[in-house]
Amino acid sequence: CVLFYRHSDKSILEFLIDKSEGPHQMKQRQKDMIKDVVTYCQNDSDCRRSQVLRYFGEQFSPADCHGTCDNCARHGVFETRDITKEAQMIVSIVRDTSPMKTNRPTVSSVVNLWRGSMNQKSKALSNYPWHGKGKEFSKSDATRLVQHLVTTGILVDKTETTSAGYSVSYLHVGRAGNELNRKGKQVCMKFPKSSPKSLETSGETSQDEFEKPKPRAKGKSRARATLPVMPQEFGYDSDNGPDANKTPTMMVGVG
Repeated sequence: CVLFYRHSDKSILEFLIDKSEGPHQMKQRQKDMIKDVVTYCQNDSDCRRSQVLRYFGEQFSPADCHGTCDNCARHGVFETRDITKEAQMIVSIVRDTSPMKTNRPTVSSVVNLWRGSMNQKSKALSNYPWHGKGKEFSKSDATRLVQHLVTTGILVDKTETTSAGYSVSYLHVGRAGNELNRKGKQVCMKFPKSSPKSLETSGETSQDEFEKPKPRAKGKSRARATLPVMPQEFGYDSDNGPDANKTPTMMVGVG
């Protein structure tokens, strides 16, 4: 089956949970379940089958997957890297731009500013200390890094409705983000070995080579499942207008 995923869906679902009736404990449990799904979708290194079965208390060796999930099929070699300095920069960007009326931080605006984009809003902050400091990252890796900070609670995204009626997810510094400058705090993330070499490796390779995929028997095809498509207004990007720079949908091959 195939799971279609877009990070902005997380904010939409949390917004709907907050607007629904029910005790705080129930809403928090629902948000924790969403976080588990987001973590699963953003994990592009570990065997999908192993993750799913682990959730249900079963053990499954990635070697037995034989390349039938997207992560194993890529034969990717990943390494864990220390991104503490990068996380501190991004937290500073979010904290500094939060009071701005015309450039409040979203995933897109933070990535653009950090990578040194010269679009209208980022260009206006070209003298900002962290402008362009993440230029060695591709846009996809920078976006994934910011989303990782949201998943780990360093940043928090909250959906608000604008005067024009659009729903926009703004970033805020989370509790873990406020503790980031404490001595001994470290933030790590997995990257393909082909990603920027400027980051220091803080661990060994986390995924072994797997066997080549076995030929699929004739007449068999993978089932395809899709999540409901959200209305376009939820794809609003505060930098470029409605739906102009929507976070792309990612296709996850579950198996």
